[in-house]
Amino acid sequence: MFDDTDELPPSASRRSFLIGAGSAAGLAASGGVRAADGDEQRVEQLDATEPPMNYITDVDQHSDFPNTITAVSVAQMNSREKYEYRADPHRIILDRMLYSEVRYPGDYGFVPQTAMGDGDPLDVLVMLDSSLFPGCVLDVRPVAVIRMTDAGENDDKIIGVPADDPRWAHVSEVSDIPEHTREEIAEFFRTYKNLEPDGNIVVDGYDDSEAAKSIISDANTRFHSQG
Repeated sequence: MFDDTDELPPSASRRSFLIGAGSAAGLAASGGVRAADGDEQRVEQLDATEPPMNYITDVDQHSDFPNTITAVSVAQMNSREKYEYRADPHRIILDRMLYSEVRYPGDYGFVPQTAMGDGDPLDVLVMLDSSLFPGCVLDVRPVAVIRMTDAGENDDKIIGVPADDPRWAHVSEVSDIPEHTREEIAEFFRTYKNLEPDGNIVVDGYDDSEAAKSIISDANTRFHSQG
């Protein structure tokens, strides 16, 4: 963690440099900085009047999509706060506190430039060693999908791991996730809406990384067909 005065440009805010820390895409999403062209992880200060990026439409997908995807973290591991992103106006809001006494088993968010049948972006749960923060942009390797319905509607969730974290390099398939961890994740989704008036979740089990990538590709195609 650096001090506010450590070599920041005079007009730069601490928040601008914390959003998506370590990711030029994440910095760009704050609206305060722009990722430079090419592979150099440089950023340029933008005019403060320039509108912020839309996390759903303007965050570019990874060059190795769908083997590696760019995701936006919204709700944090071990928390009960259910945040949601609102594009108009550009903000992350507290949607609700989870009604049940459960905690997110990983960072929960969405995949930019995707759309499901209801028009919302595809959901993703990222397994981590420590939580990030709402609005953080990160690269993720999809390793599984948990098949679900919510009130009879498809509500599949992608399960992923940080793309470049050596602690998770051994996880590339659903079979690499410890059985107990898979059960914990499934139990969370089975129960996290139990006390809500309209909660009706059915978990149908897991599918592999190829199924996850197929869902991601289909959701990306759907997004672009709507544009």
